[in-house]
Order: sequence, then C-alpha cells, then structure tokens
Amino acid sequence: MSNVISRRTRVRIFYVQYQVEPSVGSEHFESAGGAFVNCWVKVDSEREAQERTSAAVRESGWTIRAVEEDCCEVNEQWYSENDEGLEHYRQAVMDGECYVFYQWPVDAQEEDDVH
Repeated sequence: MSNVISRRTRVRIFYVQYQVEPSVGSEHFESAGGAFVNCWVKVDSEREAQERTSAAVRESGWTIRAVEEDCCEVNEQWYSENDEGLEHYRQAVMDGECYVFYQWPVDAQEEDDVH
C-alpha cells in the first residue's frame, strides 16, 4: 500500500505596464520613438515580478521611463471582459512570461515625448 500526497500549487501571475524608450544602439532605436510594454510573469512575489520584468525589458533593448500601471497579481477573472488580456495571461501561465510591446514611431505627434 502506498500513500500518495498531491499538492496543487497555486499559479501566481503578476502584471505590470511600463513606458519605455529604445536604448541607444538597440535594434529599435532608429524605428521606434517609444512603447508601452505589458508584462505578465509567473513568479512568487511582486518584488520578483518587478525584478524579472525590468531585466527582460532592458535585455530586449529598451530603457524604462515610467511605470504606467503598478505591479499587481492577476487571475483569469481579472480579464473576464478582455479577451486579448486573457490570451496574454494564459500565455504567461504556460510559458512563465509574456511581453507585449505597443510601439510608436520616432516621428510621433508634436506633443509626444520621443528620444
């Protein structure tokens, strides 16, 4: 006779949105004036989420200018009326992370900040 103990660990997904600009010399520097990046990561804490997402953004050739939406834990119900957000959330559940960049061109509108 064997005893099997099964523990189901709760998946924790954190979301944060940054406003970024391309780092000098990056592949995006000539074509993008900036971007908003939505980040979903599967980690154990908000602090770890902030560390992982900011490192991933920097490694992708971007400099963070501002936090547009503070880091918070999210779940499927969070996206009950947002199919696109739900898709990205589920991608993070499967892959551990998901990053979506919404770029604008270098020659953005006069009132926009550009590098």
